[in-house]
Amino acid sequence: MGVDTPEEASALVRRWLVDRNCLVGEEAGADVHFQYAARNRIGVNFVVVQPKALVRSVLVVARLTLHPEHFKALQGMEAEERHELIMDIRYKLLLSGAAFHTDPQEGDIINSLVFEVEIAYDELSEGRLIDAVERVQRSLLYVVWRLTDALGKAHNSEDYDMMVQ
Repeated sequence: MGVDTPEEASALVRRWLVDRNCLVGEEAGADVHFQYAARNRIGVNFVVVQPKALVRSVLVVARLTLHPEHFKALQGMEAEERHELIMDIRYKLLLSGAAFHTDPQEGDIINSLVFEVEIAYDELSEGRLIDAVERVQRSLLYVVWRLTDALGKAHNSEDYDMMVQ
């Protein structure tokens, strides 16, 4: 059933988010056709956006900012151990079905990861949106759980919930 225009894509995405009570907000910008901020039923924040530079596709995106305690723990690790942990995470994310990149792009001290799934207009449907959100969510949860397992649970008042954008 695909869509042909940014307006049709926006309407389909907005209706899908509203039907699931996920829509949190809408943002306009000179560089996007539309951008919807959302939160799924298990509390993962994500956006569905169509940048103007991306023709005939939309992105489902989530950013995970490392918890300050985990960031500090990473900094305190031996370089080789930190490298092994980060590379293990990167290798396993290759199988997640979501594209990802770290910030900064290179190195073993990272402050955030961005996960995204692109959906072309000719495939844009409620089912593909569900799949894209699930792939982004699984990738994000994998990193949270892997870091918690390797570095321990963060114990201050900030929760990872606040770190997911």
